[in-house]
Amino acid sequence: MKKRKKSQTKNQQLTHRQEIFVALLPKHNWIIYKAGIAAGFTHYYAKNRLPAIVCSNVVLREAVAGKKAEIAKEAKIEAKDILDAFLDLAQRCKEKHPAVAVRCLENIAKHVGFYAEDNLQKQDGIPGLTREEWEQLEQVEERVRTLSERIDWEQIVKGPDG
Repeated sequence: MKKRKKSQTKNQQLTHRQEIFVALLPKHNWIIYKAGIAAGFTHYYAKNRLPAIVCSNVVLREAVAGKKAEIAKEAKIEAKDILDAFLDLAQRCKEKHPAVAVRCLENIAKHVGFYAEDNLQKQDGIPGLTREEWEQLEQVEERVRTLSERIDWEQIVKGPDG
């Protein structure tokens, strides 16, 4: 009978190939299979084993999370900036490209939780949801209402001539 390897602990380090893999992930749009192939893993290993290893290996998982945080910090990306860009794009596109404007507004609405109540209605209850979690959902609904009141949705969707 083969002995199973113990899962890596935090004091262990990444192998050289794992370091290369983590460095290549952003270049390959965070697709584990493609980055694994580029890092030198076999096709079989990259497709069948590597995704599970990224999830189960604490050191590798933290390295991937650290790489994502590093990239976000370098780019200085914040949710507010993205929402502002979507709103600006929606306003610029509302006349010539209304479908683009609507899609931008949908993305904003998803981010602020505009569809949260609708999504909850589609579920047959949420098992294990505590009273505190329900209160948090109600607070999100209130924030969505407040944000939606500040945006003239009809004017954006219809355009200035509508």
